[in-house]
Amino acid sequence: MPARPGAPTQPYGNTPPASDPNVYGAPAAPVAATPAAAASTPAGINFAAQIAGRRSSAASSVSDITSGMAQTAIGKKKPPPPLPKKKPGLAGKPVPGAKPTAFGAPAAAAVASVPASQAASAVEAALGAQSYSKAPAFVPPPSGKPVDTQMHTQWFVNDQPPPDLQGLGWTSQFSSSGGTTTKIYAFRIPEDLSIIKLRIVYPTNNPAAATCERKDVPPPRELTPGELYEYNLQYGDGVARWAESMVGTQVGDGECWTLAKNAIEQSSQTALVSQAYTHGALIYQQNGSTNNPANIVKNVEAIRRGDILQFYEVKFESRSAGGFSSASYGVPNHTAVVVGVSEGQRTVYILHQNTGGSKIVQQGQLELADMTSGELKAYRVVGAEWAGQLDCSM
Repeated sequence: MPARPGAPTQPYGNTPPASDPNVYGAPAAPVAATPAAAASTPAGINFAAQIAGRRSSAASSVSDITSGMAQTAIGKKKPPPPLPKKKPGLAGKPVPGAKPTAFGAPAAAAVASVPASQAASAVEAALGAQSYSKAPAFVPPPSGKPVDTQMHTQWFVNDQPPPDLQGLGWTSQFSSSGGTTTKIYAFRIPEDLSIIKLRIVYPTNNPAAATCERKDVPPPRELTPGELYEYNLQYGDGVARWAESMVGTQVGDGECWTLAKNAIEQSSQTALVSQAYTHGALIYQQNGSTNNPANIVKNVEAIRRGDILQFYEVKFESRSAGGFSSASYGVPNHTAVVVGVSEGQRTVYILHQNTGGSKIVQQGQLELADMTSGELKAYRVVGAEWAGQLDCSM
């Protein structure tokens, strides 16, 4: 699967996560002045003086209210009220609460509108933050992928799965009693990591009479950004370091996929290994040019060191004072290991093999803003427990 790489111009390494933006609440509404209570009327009532006094009081009240409205219009804020006196039994200054994170409870909305560029920066800061909400995530329903079991071929006798199930990770269990054979198979579907289980029962001397029962195990739940970040801390650097140790050599059969698969397997005993072109939890997907934001169909966590990129007929094009350049990844598929990401997620540094006519592990770099076509996916290496154990329990 040849592809033409670029040469990195910056050193590898992750960009430190951005700090959370400060959030300010709206100013308190001004309080209108309350007129003083009227003085008590003497026994001898002077109606002319009383009427004149009421007119003067009304004019003063209107003036106070008008003054308060004008103060609000120009955004002036009354000084904060004095702190209440300490109650008996309380000692020391109050301890301020923890600074809210990007995924915490929403703060009070500000009065002024926020520019689009500032909002985009806040999103980037949120993706790079180290503290996330861990609210329960959505659990997808069973996939129910159509499968032709081709029972008439009696493939189960010799454990040779039918075409629809070939090439998948699978396990089986066998038992025989009283002239009846029972076989249970479990196949993992790489596209969504769901599991299809088949229980096949037949007379040992008559496989043509076999019956088949199917059970679908749904895909694993979506991980929260916080969980994805923690998995990167657990596995990311190990995957990248192993790939870096193989620069200048050929890994396995020299296929690009083999580098990613071996980097995961050799760096950890607990990580979920590659399932075909699925290398963990999908964190980013772009279909087509970066110029159209709608083409970014998934973006749940920042691409980081140790992630795995999967390309399908991807093309990058750039124009500069030096002229025009282009690079293609995937004929139709290509796989690479991320070893560094620049600030702002623009440049991604990779290691890959079986590219440019060579099966040697070599460096490359991508400018995500220059992608013009194809499909690009980024996977986060995660623990095997997330996808569920592939077993034959029914």
